[in-house]
Order: sequence, then structure tokens, then C-alpha cells
Amino acid sequence: MLNFVFDPKLVKESEIMGWDHCDFVLVKEGEKIPKDKFVVFKVKTEKGARKAIESKKVNVMFGFEHIHAIDSVHYPRSGFDQIIAKLCAEYNVKVGVSVSDYLESNLWRRAQLDRRIKLISKLCKKYSVRLLPASFGNKIRSYDDTKSIFNS
Repeated sequence: MLNFVFDPKLVKESEIMGWDHCDFVLVKEGEKIPKDKFVVFKVKTEKGARKAIESKKVNVMFGFEHIHAIDSVHYPRSGFDQIIAKLCAEYNVKVGVSVSDYLESNLWRRAQLDRRIKLISKLCKKYSVRLLPASFGNKIRSYDDTKSIFNS
């Protein structure tokens, strides 16, 4: 599991908690994607996600669970579907799920995120895409917090 820390002061604290680190570049939708760096892409729309995957420069993508504000009556709308899953498998892009967002949300939103994360997890397993539960934020979460989400 990775910890993408945006505040350099927190790197040492997170290493003590047992997180792995890497130097990365955070790219948001609409920004230019650099070459020859470990690129973490924050998704805002499905079209932008597809374009970033097909650019072959992205290593990790996260934020799929926040694309749609409300779910459909019959299924969760995570923004991560079988087409994007196939593209991630083809271009070897990992999918990140933010543990920080999950743990900091209220109960209603947490239930919604839980359904969406389970859908993302099933699609990742089906299409052999690597799912990275990671801490994307300015707070350091323990390794046990992350395990509790993905083992339930």
C-alpha cells in the first residue's frame, strides 16, 4: 500500500507507521502530463480518465468514486466501468482508492463510498487491474485503518 503525502513534513511520520513512499507528480484533469515520472492522476470525469489512460503516461488514477454525485436506483455509479477497467489492464494503470476520503466522510456518504469501492474492487479483480488502497491527503492513516476497509 502506498501513502501519497502532499505535505513533505508528514513523510517521516508515515514511514514510522509502515507506509511505502515514492516520488510522484500529482496531475489534475486538464493539466499537462509529464513524461518519465511516476504520475498520479486525479479523475474528475470519465472522458478525462479515458484520455489520460490512453496517453500512456499515467501510473495511478484515483477519484473514480467521486465522479457522480448520486447513485442510480439499481446500481452504484462509481465512474469506473468495464471499459475503463479494460483500458487500465491494457495500459498497466493502477487504480487508487482514497482511504482518507472514506474515513473522513459522514455515515451516509461512507455507505455510498462503500458500495462504489466494492464495485471498483470487483471490476479490478475481474479485469486483473491492480487496486491500491492509499492515503491521498494531508492526514496520515494507519495501516490497520486501511486493512479494515478492504477486509470487510
